[in-house]
Amino acid sequence: MTKRKSALCILALLPGLPPVALAGPGKAGLWEVRTSLNFSAGGFQISPEQIEQMRQFGLEVPGLGKPFVARQCITPEQAARDELPRPQAGDSGCALQNVRHNGSLWNADIACSGSLQGRGNLSARFESDQRFAGTWRFTGRSTQVPTDIDMSNPFSGRWLGANCGTVAPSQH
Repeated sequence: MTKRKSALCILALLPGLPPVALAGPGKAGLWEVRTSLNFSAGGFQISPEQIEQMRQFGLEVPGLGKPFVARQCITPEQAARDELPRPQAGDSGCALQNVRHNGSLWNADIACSGSLQGRGNLSARFESDQRFAGTWRFTGRSTQVPTDIDMSNPFSGRWLGANCGTVAPSQH
């Protein structure tokens, strides 16, 4: 399989990876969450030249050379919970385990046993009820793409306002 096909397959799996949108200590409403995808040496790599080739074919691949940006609507009930949301695992089989927090710092382990197989962790700090930042790390293997995955990805979130507009509430 070519590196470009591998890149697209791995990127298709990314929505099933553990969540980067956190709700517990934050406000209800619309949130914007950004994450950058950083594959370590020995794992999946794509060169700047390959990214440019993909762009020439009309493929703007989030996470490669620019942050992946998502919006999430958090209900008042979800915001009131003192917990991190469950991942929307899809076929990845990813789940949070050993969730713990001390004040504004949250930590959790990640276990994946579906199309993704491996382990990781996330750490997030709520700077206020309107901002958070952290890192999630995953090491494992995709059953759909025969390659090892080793990622360490920074993420951040900011509250955009109480009105979610057309963005449906998260299911967690």
